[in-house]
Amino acid sequence: MGKELTLASVGIDIGTTTTQLVLSRLTLVNVMPGSQVPRIEIAHKSVTYMGTVHFTPFLDRRHVDGPTLRKLIAREYELAGIQPSDIDTGAIIITGEAAKKENAAEIIHSLADYAGDFVVATAGPDLESLIAGKGSGAEELSKRFRTRIANIDIGGGTSNIALFDKGVCIGTACVNVGGRLFEVDALTHRLSYVTDPARKVADCLAKKSGQELFPAATPEAELAGINICLDWMVQSVERVLFRESLAAVDQSLVMSDSLPAEPAQAVVFS
Repeated sequence: MGKELTLASVGIDIGTTTTQLVLSRLTLVNVMPGSQVPRIEIAHKSVTYMGTVHFTPFLDRRHVDGPTLRKLIAREYELAGIQPSDIDTGAIIITGEAAKKENAAEIIHSLADYAGDFVVATAGPDLESLIAGKGSGAEELSKRFRTRIANIDIGGGTSNIALFDKGVCIGTACVNVGGRLFEVDALTHRLSYVTDPARKVADCLAKKSGQELFPAATPEAELAGINICLDWMVQSVERVLFRESLAAVDQSLVMSDSLPAEPAQAVVFS
């Protein structure tokens, strides 16, 4: 057994709705004896600082607010009592609707100096699904119980599905269904913003029923329209997860789908 190496690691997750920083300590060890080709594995990992969950700052509907985001991350380092030079490795992951913003790549690269040898990535839907499935414990549960378990990770803009069979990921999917597709003004209780995926669903359902879902009427009428859309969106995720035939409106919601024909035997939510 080789000598242990301890690294300070940081993870920064920039999502559709929230951003968070986590610091951890990783202990690496070479598990191959003697003169054999080294194989490095993580022998131990522990969280040393869990940052506050912040709302991801945006300049507008198309751009992440880079300067504000940098100040937010700098403040978290300050609260943790650590300097960027103290970090050995880590990752910045930008996910969901935030990853679709015009300056997403520019933002994550501008933050790279907050760590040592940093892995900087805009997580596509497949990677995001896999990361969420591992983090939620679905992968480990699937391995422990030797069964097929799906994790559904519900974010602000997307729901990411990862299917694990005996601990091995055998497929992923991403559906444009999340917790921030409709925004309602806190004071007037009126609908203030509808995302493109939500608008497509509303238009399709309105055409199907021959009735406008969001008439310029009352907050109650708008809420009824939102509920109709949300019910359909939940059903869309279920149809993808359980390998049912997709409805026409589902096509505009599904970003990726590589799930096998045989559905999950259990479901985990994160």
